[in-house]
Amino acid sequence: MKQSTDLSRRGFLGLGAVAAASLGITSLVGCSPKVEPQDAPSATGGNAQEAAAPQTADWLGTAPEIAEDHIAETVNVDVLCVGAGVTGLVAACHVAELGGKALVVEKMRNPSSFRTDIGAIDSRLQLEKGVHIDKAALAHEIQMYSTGQSDGRLLKVWMDESGEAMNWMLDFLDENGFRYFLEDDPGSPDMMYREWPVTHGIQEGTNAMEMLVKRVNDHGSEVRFLTKMVKLERKEGGRVTGAICQNLSDDSYIRVNAAKGVILATGGYATNNDMLEALNSTMLHMCVKKEMTPSQDGDGIKAALWVGADMDPDGLLQIFERGLVPFGPEINQPIDDAQIWWPGSQPFLRTTLKGERFSNESTPYDFSLYAIRQRHDNTWVEIFDANWLDHIAAFKTVGCSRIFDPGTMPGWEPTMPLEAIMGMFQGYQEGGLIVSANTIGELAQKIGADPATLQATVSRYNELCEKGVDEDFYKESSRMLALTTPPFYAARLGGMLLSTGSGLTVDGHMRVLDKQGEVIEGLFATGNDCGGTYARTYPSRVAGMTMGRNITFSRHIARFLMGVQA
Repeated sequence: MKQSTDLSRRGFLGLGAVAAASLGITSLVGCSPKVEPQDAPSATGGNAQEAAAPQTADWLGTAPEIAEDHIAETVNVDVLCVGAGVTGLVAACHVAELGGKALVVEKMRNPSSFRTDIGAIDSRLQLEKGVHIDKAALAHEIQMYSTGQSDGRLLKVWMDESGEAMNWMLDFLDENGFRYFLEDDPGSPDMMYREWPVTHGIQEGTNAMEMLVKRVNDHGSEVRFLTKMVKLERKEGGRVTGAICQNLSDDSYIRVNAAKGVILATGGYATNNDMLEALNSTMLHMCVKKEMTPSQDGDGIKAALWVGADMDPDGLLQIFERGLVPFGPEINQPIDDAQIWWPGSQPFLRTTLKGERFSNESTPYDFSLYAIRQRHDNTWVEIFDANWLDHIAAFKTVGCSRIFDPGTMPGWEPTMPLEAIMGMFQGYQEGGLIVSANTIGELAQKIGADPATLQATVSRYNELCEKGVDEDFYKESSRMLALTTPPFYAARLGGMLLSTGSGLTVDGHMRVLDKQGEVIEGLFATGNDCGGTYARTYPSRVAGMTMGRNITFSRHIARFLMGVQA
């Protein structure tokens, strides 16, 4: 049953992620992680306003020294999984199902969120519907996105094993009564940037994390919350033997001996401002908003670096173009006043703050950020008219930006319900984040643009729409829809940071490597702690690839540790 929301009056204005979560919205957002309760232990990093300040702090630091007499408990297991997100819990489930003893430690009070878009190849749903993915073509496209820096071994693991990993997940969903669908509708028929039908959409996944925890426990393994990994333990020049953890309820320390290995699944470092500034400064300052789980503070990556691990040479952030900010002064950092405007990914007319069109609006999510940066700015203006809902239906976007039922995918539901989007729309209008006017000239005055410039831009755009050919930036003809019906609306948008995409250097089995490229025995990385898959930009037209990669890698590691995976 779909959740109902009553946002028509208040909308989302000023609510922030925590309040949105209380309305049940973030549980429906496959591309936006759920925020933990406010009384959960805070993550490292400070507030968003501090992110843009130059950081000189030593973000890595050194591993803490824990005296032996401070260790109150010793736990012996086969595998230690650090992090109770989907990746850590899936790894622990597979270890337990294969007869091993796993311990999952999680510093928060609850498991992380269940991401509801999962990309896979050759799952039973795809085979049943005759959906075939050309692996070679997809691998070539991902390598183009990453300028050849994606590790081909890791791409092959995802492509060859994600179908079975997805089948395991589908069995789990069936056992617990969750609904799902395969997104095989390609969207706009003249799509310039190809969409890949790999996405398995999960509906009503609110309790899925609790069910994963139960599955771990039911198979004789254990999940401990409010338990933080403090440091890894490694024999001098040898294998990682386990970790020292801290019980945050009483501050006591626990030694976990992991006979087969430690799997890092802590979610990357998106909330650690020092790490973001040091490793992703340019991309960080392309963002106006952050939207992620607060536990992603880089502790897993730092712990690995302390024992000699290496990282991807280049940083990467996963960024969507849905950060909504007020009109006014220049913004080149995440700010507290930023909100989420879900239709920010729709290919409406986009202009600079001066009112000039600057790019093809129908591109992968983060391309607009780079295009506006070439104009020496950080935000742009999305302009639409009274027909905006009809235009969204005609755009036929896919993935988490798809808002209207394509009529070809039984069981499909939008990631963000239309009633929630309408609540946002009204709330943002009332708060002045979305402005409107009956003429383009009046709209220009409200956003601070020259009326003649914006009028010329809209007139030219409408002319090209009538021709059916975008002679200026080559947007698909089906998405060239004229702006002719008042009122006209404008929203100021910028990047919305979701997660980090660069991580620890690994081999084809996700074993963590040192600076000489040698395996650190007993240490593995999955999820956003694992590097090697992405570089330069996230391939957003392969919707769900990150979650699909994560569960596939977690399954692979577990099978490798238990002697099943060669």
